[in-house]
Amino acid sequence: MAARGWRIDDEARLKALREYGIFSIGREERYDRIAASAAETLEAPLAIINFIEHDRQWFKARHGIDVAEPPIEQSICVHCLGEGGALVIEDLATDRRTRNLPLVTEDPAVRFYAGVPIVVDGQGIGVLAVMDVKPRPEGISALQSEKLEAHANRIATYIGEC
Repeated sequence: MAARGWRIDDEARLKALREYGIFSIGREERYDRIAASAAETLEAPLAIINFIEHDRQWFKARHGIDVAEPPIEQSICVHCLGEGGALVIEDLATDRRTRNLPLVTEDPAVRFYAGVPIVVDGQGIGVLAVMDVKPRPEGISALQSEKLEAHANRIATYIGEC
């Protein structure tokens, strides 16, 4: 599973991002397909593959969302990396970490978030996240969680092939 056995060591994590040249390679169709498949898995309208530096985040792939590089201060995914595993927030508008973020308070007014770390060489370097514009008090099922982690593992495999 993608989130098991990894650590958040910012220096090593940033080194891994640089070594794999994540930010120097533009969007690729195979990543967009994974984002779309992840959205379908959760029957949600929005999904992203997000890579995070210390002062920057970049959506390598996106489904249903136009923004490519929102300010790091507006990131929900940083909380997922900080958790050290999958993060599900049933209602972003009621969570103290996210309730005031523009993604929540402005268009598209996202209310639900499920994120899984993308782990390469033991480092969480990014997040596969699926979002919805309505809250989901039920969260996600164990099967949906497993499928999201499988998608994150596939992303990690693609990165490792670079």
